[in-house]
Amino acid sequence: MIQAAGTLGASLVVVRGWELLSAGLFVVGILVLRRRRNPVYWGVFAGAVLVCLFDWIWNRNWYGAVSYSDYFIPAWTARGERQPVALPLVYCFFFGLPMIQLLEHRSVLDERFGRLQWPLIFGLFAIPQMPFEIFASRVLKLWHYHEVPPWTYLGVPWSNAVFAGFLGIGFYTAGRLALRWTWSPADREGLTATGPSSIDSRLERWIVAFVTTLALSSLVLTTITYAFLPWYMVVKPWAPTAPAL
Repeated sequence: MIQAAGTLGASLVVVRGWELLSAGLFVVGILVLRRRRNPVYWGVFAGAVLVCLFDWIWNRNWYGAVSYSDYFIPAWTARGERQPVALPLVYCFFFGLPMIQLLEHRSVLDERFGRLQWPLIFGLFAIPQMPFEIFASRVLKLWHYHEVPPWTYLGVPWSNAVFAGFLGIGFYTAGRLALRWTWSPADREGLTATGPSSIDSRLERWIVAFVTTLALSSLVLTTITYAFLPWYMVVKPWAPTAPAL
């Protein structure tokens, strides 16, 4: 268990600015969801929030062995370790908002790229991951990974990019299946229906679509996380001891 023991060099102003930006992007996502009125999109967005729990279980305490600045406002604290509340907001922006656009234009992706869309989606989420994390950890000094070369690049585990790429493909697959199985244009038109029976019916369809998407997203998170378990057990990329912070 790696415990944060200081600010890691980040200033309070930078951390608060990061948190405000994360909150603003999260609000943008909520506004987009309200306009779309699609429970599958809400389910994917909620699935992105769950990445925070996997971050706590695997990345915080094992895979990434990462320490966060003590300036972060915690979502919770357990055994002396904090999980920043800003993280699920960032995940919703990084995975949730692009996923809404991809799912809305899935027919265009099918026609234009066919099977090639899958490696393209992988790259869409994998390629920005390293620059994003390098900027946050090396420039802003918001967090620090306790892993060593050759498994890191500029202090960030390059496996994070692979993980993000597979998550992008997984969430996209979950959304497509949920749209195929639970939600149709007719369901959206039914949102304007009136009367007690119509209200009960459309609420039930909304809940089924949302829960199905969230369940598929959770399955994606679980499957991809455990798929990385053998790799980490073999390479053991962690620093022998955590450096003083």
